[in-house]
Amino acid sequence: NDRVIDNLAENTSDALILQRIRPGSTILECGCATGHMTRYMKERLNATVFVIERNPDAFKKAIQYAADGVCTDLDKTDTWADCFGNTRFDYILFADVLEHLRNPEAVLRKSGELLKEDGEVLASIPNVAHADIQINLLHQRWNYKRFGLLDDTHIHFWGPGNIEKLFYSADLSPVV
Repeated sequence: NDRVIDNLAENTSDALILQRIRPGSTILECGCATGHMTRYMKERLNATVFVIERNPDAFKKAIQYAADGVCTDLDKTDTWADCFGNTRFDYILFADVLEHLRNPEAVLRKSGELLKEDGEVLASIPNVAHADIQINLLHQRWNYKRFGLLDDTHIHFWGPGNIEKLFYSADLSPVV
């Protein structure tokens, strides 16, 4: 995927996250894919971005926009936690990533240790209570698809009320 972000006025999860980032920030982007957000943050926000991505081909594309990074599985917190030395981050991003992890609570907890005192975790999380899913459930269907909310890479599902609990359990205070 060679997406390019041109317009932050779009109502997308990526745009909503990027709108919250102060220019010149130091950022850890978790699950950066091919780096479309990484590129935007580097080129448009003059940010210093570090990345973690498990797919080697995607990592090769994303790292060109990053200050540094590591190609590994986020669930392996011991593998990536020490890779950034004493760097502390203004923001740590999880853009549609947490639902793919085996242990999102442990990943959030470990990432929280890498935040500056006033740092923030910014996350977008698909809502399992989405109207499309509700309609399918009314018709007694739960259909996995090749892409989207019900693709086979989603391990966890949350409704809005569960997300707060996830962040509190990781010693983070959620702000909507």
